[in-house]
Amino acid sequence: KEDAVAKIKDGMQQMMVGFFSSWNGYMNGNMVPAPDAVTTVTENGDGLRLHAAAESTEVTELFDKNLLLTEAHVVQPSSDVLAYPTYTDTPDGRVVSAIRTVFRQPPSAPPAELNIRLTYTPVQSFRIPDTLSYELKNVGSFEFKFSACSVETTKKAPDKPPTT
Repeated sequence: KEDAVAKIKDGMQQMMVGFFSSWNGYMNGNMVPAPDAVTTVTENGDGLRLHAAAESTEVTELFDKNLLLTEAHVVQPSSDVLAYPTYTDTPDGRVVSAIRTVFRQPPSAPPAELNIRLTYTPVQSFRIPDTLSYELKNVGSFEFKFSACSVETTKKAPDKPPTT
């Protein structure tokens, strides 16, 4: 029983780390690679298409006419992932309200679908998730309700290291 409980605990921890890593990227803009010599941006109907490739990773992102990310496609040797975020406007700005992800691990595997839905609550001067619904289609679903959360900020790292 202890081994089974440990596996469940590890799986839940991985799920939370994976979610917050992804969510952070959507909320702080890291989902959009910085343009460089291997990044192309082209007009795509009612928006833009960004494409970047480096070593064994290829990223294609689609943006609507308002430059809102509508699709992210990341291909690596071990996975092929398509993500479709949707957003909700709040008095404090736009937040990610859902992410539908279709993934293959490895890329030759049949597709699996993960649907994440979020609601938010204001904490201090931020909006943070208060409910996270996590559904792996045809496998299972979880709903997490967060309470008594706080926000801790760190100082911005200096642009240049201090000299001695």
